[in-house]
Amino acid sequence: MAVLLRTPEELYPVLASFYALGAKRGGWIVHRSRPGEVESDRAQLVYAGLNVAELEAAGTLSIVEFDMAETPEQASTRWLAQLDAAPEGRKLKLRYKDGEKTVVVPESVPIVTFKPADRSLLVPGAKVIVFAQLRDGKPTAMRALAGRNGFAPPM
Repeated sequence: MAVLLRTPEELYPVLASFYALGAKRGGWIVHRSRPGEVESDRAQLVYAGLNVAELEAAGTLSIVEFDMAETPEQASTRWLAQLDAAPEGRKLKLRYKDGEKTVVVPESVPIVTFKPADRSLLVPGAKVIVFAQLRDGKPTAMRALAGRNGFAPPM
């Protein structure tokens, strides 16, 4: 999925809407903030209308600071390993700079990892998500996620 914004001010309202929809559908949401911006992001999401406190209390939203050197694959793999090792079931303990949080991942929520692939997955009918940016006034794909063997990437 790609979202093209007209202005930077549209970011938090779009995220708040997307996160609210994900929570309504029983999803589990992790918002990764740039270093030092967790509280600012939390405030912006609240201002945009997202009930952050309620979602965090329910264990369906975590706002965490991420390591800029960490790849998305490293981040998801770390959390997946913790989830697989949980003796009580699908509980995931997220540890971040200022603390930790335990989140219960419902059975209905798919857990996936992303791995590098080549263009051979991009075939007619494949389910894909494309992340794009405007470059020279034209949308340009920065990353594409493609399902394999009929699987649709969750989003």
